[in-house]
Amino acid sequence: MSPEAEASGAMEYPDASAHLMLSIARERLERQLSFLDALDNKLATLFAAGSGLLGILAAILALRPSEAGPGGWAALAVAGTAFAVIAYHGISQLGPRPFDTGVDIDILWRDHFQQDERLLAWETAVSYLSYYDQNMPKYFAKLAALRWALKALIIETGALLAGLSFVAARA
Repeated sequence: MSPEAEASGAMEYPDASAHLMLSIARERLERQLSFLDALDNKLATLFAAGSGLLGILAAILALRPSEAGPGGWAALAVAGTAFAVIAYHGISQLGPRPFDTGVDIDILWRDHFQQDERLLAWETAVSYLSYYDQNMPKYFAKLAALRWALKALIIETGALLAGLSFVAARA
């Protein structure tokens, strides 16, 4: 990069066409955003499943409280705690979050008349790669929340089975 370009903050790009890089960068960002949507769907599914499991155990214990015994109520407490973990991680990640999704079309339209197409294509490709990098911490946070929620759902399922076993054993 030339000193003038460095001083002005401009980047130098190869003389080659940017269309291949632009396509790859756009596809990479689109794939990342699709993965984020998939993680949202999985978190919502775990939240719904956890809610259903807790509701089943609570309903059974409400219908047969004398047969639950201390073990059944302890299982309900464990299931409730596990669901609280699922709810915390699900709600914290499912709320609205600003993800960098691409170039602002108004800026692109304005720049289209002020820059040559090659430079504009390179700058757009670089911005897609930059947005991808900016989204990565959010992606990893969602992934960590999904892992915690899945572990909690497994614990909650075990608590449900234990609670049902306590009720069945005393019936």
